[in-house]
Amino acid sequence: AIGGAWMFVQRTGKALREFIYNQDVEAYNAASLTLLSPEIINDPIDMQVQNGTTADDATYVYITNSDGTLAVFNSARSENVAAWSRWTTQGNFKSAAVVLNTLYVLVERVIDGVTKYYIEKADPSFYTDSGKYYPSGGTSLTGLNHLDGMAVRLVADGYRVLADQTVPSATPWTLTLPFSVASVEVGLDFDVTVTTMPVVQDQGAGFDLRDKKRVSRVTLELYEALGVLVNGYPLPDTRNADGSYTPFTGRKSITLTGWDARPQITITQTNPLPATITGINMEVNG
Repeated sequence: AIGGAWMFVQRTGKALREFIYNQDVEAYNAASLTLLSPEIINDPIDMQVQNGTTADDATYVYITNSDGTLAVFNSARSENVAAWSRWTTQGNFKSAAVVLNTLYVLVERVIDGVTKYYIEKADPSFYTDSGKYYPSGGTSLTGLNHLDGMAVRLVADGYRVLADQTVPSATPWTLTLPFSVASVEVGLDFDVTVTTMPVVQDQGAGFDLRDKKRVSRVTLELYEALGVLVNGYPLPDTRNADGSYTPFTGRKSITLTGWDARPQITITQTNPLPATITGINMEVNG
């Protein structure tokens, strides 16, 4: 039950529906919540709800699919927000649980050729999966036996992304850093991808999906963001004198080229860095 409505998975296992009373027709409706993202649900085996709080008023529904992905539904009915995203990891999500409004997941991973299971906690301060934080980094990191034999990402103080390393498959599972750092996070990599809906414009004589259009300029509203790319082109980050970076808050724009009948914008982030996008503005030429 979420916000006065009931959500349930359709019998076919291919859609999530919302059962709610419609005052206009004085009857109950069961509209599909996956109408615009039909591929997001794939034979689900588990569903959990994380209700909004004073810090985050959105409600999230976590649906564990049988293919090892996690379908996440973001709902804020008062603001007409109903959005989907797909979570993947190096392994398979097997189950999810919300305890005291904190998300925990059961993950199946193949570590050094052996299938293992981990209970992992969602933590917005981490930028890697199955990560470990060293508050006093130094030049040597030990105790990474839960990732033995795995390629890992490292991000040190001041959001400095270090070269990837592979955890040795032997005790004490030590990584050696190229220089001394004050703190460092080590974990498995994941990329972030956001793709907009195709741009469709009314040119004055109605909609024509055959007309080609060009997105000439894209402006992003960012909050504490680094390492953001638009259609593969990086938004420039400011590097400090000591080699560190400061997350950017504000607007950044980029000019694009190319014509398409259904242009889309793809925003990516391939490094373990912070990024919150609060708005997208596109200038379209028809």
